[in-house]
Amino acid sequence: RPKDGLANGAWIGFGVGAGLGLLSSVGSSGDCGGYVCLGGPRWVILSTLVTGAIGTAIGVGVDALIHRERILYRKTPGSHTRVAPLVGPDRVGGAVAVSW
Repeated sequence: RPKDGLANGAWIGFGVGAGLGLLSSVGSSGDCGGYVCLGGPRWVILSTLVTGAIGTAIGVGVDALIHRERILYRKTPGSHTRVAPLVGPDRVGGAVAVSW
């Protein structure tokens, strides 16, 4: 049975988190109209990495909660195999019957 690791959830979470952080920091790095505001390239990088880390944690958590049963082979209920001896005054042997 193939295993599903948590890496894909981590990468997806990082991408979403970093994207949201990048959008929010670029949108808020302009003129703040007299209020204290954080801006500049350092703020963009910092907020992108922080929200990316938060997104990674959320992505790993969500991926850990997903459990899928991956069935590679399932036996059908109608298949049967029968083996019977053939013994008689003039023969000795066996018979095998397979049905599905």
